[in-house]
Amino acid sequence: MHLRPRWYIELALVVFGYEVYARIRNTRGRALHPGATKRALGNAQRVIGFERRIGLYHELRIQELALRLPWLVRGADVYYATAHFLVTAAVLVWLFVSAPFRYRVLRTALAISTGIALVCFGAFPVMPPRLVPSLGFVDTLQRVGGLWSFRTPAIERISDPFAALPSLHLVWATWCALAVYPAVAHRRWLRTAVIAYPVVTGVVVIVTANHYLLDAVTGVLVTAVGLACALALTAGSRRHPVAVPVASRGGS
Repeated sequence: MHLRPRWYIELALVVFGYEVYARIRNTRGRALHPGATKRALGNAQRVIGFERRIGLYHELRIQELALRLPWLVRGADVYYATAHFLVTAAVLVWLFVSAPFRYRVLRTALAISTGIALVCFGAFPVMPPRLVPSLGFVDTLQRVGGLWSFRTPAIERISDPFAALPSLHLVWATWCALAVYPAVAHRRWLRTAVIAYPVVTGVVVIVTANHYLLDAVTGVLVTAVGLACALALTAGSRRHPVAVPVASRGGS
C-alpha cells in the first residue's frame, strides 16, 4: 500500500518552491532597465517573425474578434487572474488526498516544468503582445477591466512583464488536465471539461494579449518534458511497487 506523503513536508515544499518562483519572477518585476526592455522587445520581434513565417501569427485577429464582446473579455480577464493559481492548487490538494502515488510523480512534474519555464524566462525574456508598441494590441486588464491590472501597484511590483515564453498559464493548465484526466476518463462530460481547460486557457492568454500562440505551444511542450522527466526519476519506484495485501481465495 502506498503511504500518503506527509502533509507538512509537502506544504513546506510548496511554500519553498513558490518562494523560489516568486523571487526569480520578482527580479524584473520591481525595476526594469532600458537594456532589459530592448532585449525583450527584440525577442518578441523574433517570435512574431517566426510565427509569420510558419503562418501562426493570428493573435491580433483573435483579440479583435473578442473585443466585440466586452463581457466576454471581462470574463477572460477574471479567469486569467484567478484560475491559474486556484485550479492548480485545487488539483494538487485533490491528488494528495485521493492518489498519493500519482501525487508524487505529478508534483515532481509540475516542479520540473515550472523550473524549465523560469530558466526560459531568464535566458529568453519576451515582451508580451500588450506591451509591444505599434502592433495594435489592447491591454484588456487595463482597458476593459477585471480583478486587477498590471498597473495595480502590488501587481506591478511582483509581476515579471517579460515572462511570456513559454506561457506558465498553459504549463499549469496542461498539467492540471493530465493530472485529472485518468480519474474522469469514464465520464464524458467531465472528460470534455478537463480537455477544455487548457484550451480555454490558451484562448484567454491570447485574448488578453499576454501571450503569443507560440508561447502556448511551448507551454504544452514544457509540460510534456516535465512529465517525462518526472516519470524517469520515479521509474525505480514503479519497477519495485510496494506489495498490496490480497485476500486469500480458497488457498489458491
